[in-house]
Amino acid sequence: MASNQFGNNKAYGLQNPLQQLAPEPIIALRNPTAADKAEISTLWINTATNTYYILTSAQTWTAQSAGSTVVATLDVTGNSGTVLTVASGGNTSLGGNLAVAGNSVLSGSLTVSGTTTLNGAFDFSSASSIQLVSTDNTSGAITIQADGGTSESVIIQSLLGTGAESIYLNSVSGGVVLEASNSTSANSIELLSDAGGVGISAALTSTIAVTGASQNLVLNATGGSILATATYSGAGAVTIQATGTLGTVLIGGTNGIVASTTNAVISLQPGTGALNLATGAAANTTTIGNVTGATAVNINTGTGGHTVATTNGVFTVTTGTGAINLGADAHAKTITIGNITGATAVNINTGTSGSTITTTNGIFTVISGTGSISIGNDAAAKSIIIGNNTGATSLELESGTGGLNIGTAASAQTVTIGNVTGATAVDINAGTGGFAVVTTGAGTLNLTSGSTTAITGAGATSINSTGGAINVGNGANAFGINIGTGAAARAIVIGNNTGATSVSIQAGTAGAGAINIGTTANAVVTTIGNTTGASGAAIYGGTAGIVIEATGGDISVVSNHTTAAAFSATNNALVGTVTLTGQTLANSATQAITITNSNITTSNAVLLSLSNLNVSTNGAYLRINGVIQASGSIVINVVNNSGATLASTDTIIIGFQVLG
Repeated sequence: MASNQFGNNKAYGLQNPLQQLAPEPIIALRNPTAADKAEISTLWINTATNTYYILTSAQTWTAQSAGSTVVATLDVTGNSGTVLTVASGGNTSLGGNLAVAGNSVLSGSLTVSGTTTLNGAFDFSSASSIQLVSTDNTSGAITIQADGGTSESVIIQSLLGTGAESIYLNSVSGGVVLEASNSTSANSIELLSDAGGVGISAALTSTIAVTGASQNLVLNATGGSILATATYSGAGAVTIQATGTLGTVLIGGTNGIVASTTNAVISLQPGTGALNLATGAAANTTTIGNVTGATAVNINTGTGGHTVATTNGVFTVTTGTGAINLGADAHAKTITIGNITGATAVNINTGTSGSTITTTNGIFTVISGTGSISIGNDAAAKSIIIGNNTGATSLELESGTGGLNIGTAASAQTVTIGNVTGATAVDINAGTGGFAVVTTGAGTLNLTSGSTTAITGAGATSINSTGGAINVGNGANAFGINIGTGAAARAIVIGNNTGATSVSIQAGTAGAGAINIGTTANAVVTTIGNTTGASGAAIYGGTAGIVIEATGGDISVVSNHTTAAAFSATNNALVGTVTLTGQTLANSATQAITITNSNITTSNAVLLSLSNLNVSTNGAYLRINGVIQASGSIVINVVNNSGATLASTDTIIIGFQVLG
């Protein structure tokens, strides 16, 4: 039913006139209608909906929660609790400043044309959307700012949203900037998704830039992967680049790095810089390529070359049944395998197909320094061929002071040098070290020539045997043997004077078998024998006799000479001369002179001569009175009957020859 509440409430006080009071509010469980009458300014409160109305004119109740209020300045200074409530039924528009010292609850729209200052907590709470709209065309048209201290923060939070756009920052026509102006923390700006992912999507080229000097851009996935994917179909679709002068790109993985394409090319392009794979100071295995199907690995270099180096490790190239080609392209070049440092070794192994090293009109050189060069020295029977017999092919073996050995292994074998075909020649030259051909044991050294055989030396030429006779011309061939017949002045010596050495010159029968010594028509001296020690010379003849003939010259017999300062001397020669000095002999005096000689026996004869050199000029001369001969000596009795004295300065000379 309609309410009808009229009346003027008055207050009574002591010694005061009556005072007019405000009308009492109407408490109801419904909203007022035009039929409800009351005093102007009466407050109607609907406790069922928590709304209230004010009677502003007859039959007009104004709802305070659904309309708009325009004020120049609104101060809400409630003590505690909710002091300002804007119901959702209407909008609140502030054209001036709104200063709220306590808590404010806005259930509807709030339009602020001026500045809003909040000195307490300010919570936006609405069952519908909340929009912050500014029509100001300046930078910072809408600013959400915390300015309370170093511990302050600004939180934009969606508590229950599960959609992909639970919090959505959208700039319709411009960009979106997240900036931490003064923070120096490594996490100044963080995008965190505690249970999901973070997606960044753009229609144009996008940049994540770190501009601080020596500062890093870190992409970290804990427990997951980092994927960089581009659908662009062109070069540089995904580019990782360091543009600094000394900048590098480091890609590492504790369980390896895999660069994979599906039937496409992987290209590493360093420009003028180096391309390093696994060059860090850590032991690792670097694998390039695989052994599947027709897989190929090509490594190309320019004029800077290509180096493969290992440190104290094995370098292996394995191709299965495929060929290994090094430098096989048609370009002139130098190919070097191995080095000459320390105990470096190069091993080239082949199977039954063999190994071929070919040069085209070039030199093939094998150098080993102080080490040996071995070809085919394994314990297997084989043929080793060096060189060929085509055209003017030549083969040269050189060595230093270490010697050149051919067939010197301790194996019974035949070593053949040269052949007997056509004009084939074998030249063996030696320097001052000489030339030696040695056989061991019962081996025979044969020099066989189908023509002339010449042994020529610029120095002495020796033919010796340490275990048998030396035979020259001992074959049954009726040809002459010439020794020293060249037209040059030289000494020809046969035999030696060591120990029991003997020289035997033999000939056959008849005149053709004669032995001729020095019979050429040249003026020469022919000497047989010598005068050393017990040397002797014997000339024997048969029934033809012995002829000693000098044509226009002398036959000289040189005696052995002995000097003694006494009337006695020893001379064991067959032909000798004894000189006696420092002796005197008076006129008419006689003297016995004794000559001791082991060749004198009681069965041979001795020819004697006696003279005085008359150095004193006394003119004394001696005469042999007689001789007594005994085995091993003779005694010569001399007499001075010259009428002069033999002086001590005179010299007595006795010549003798022992016959038979």
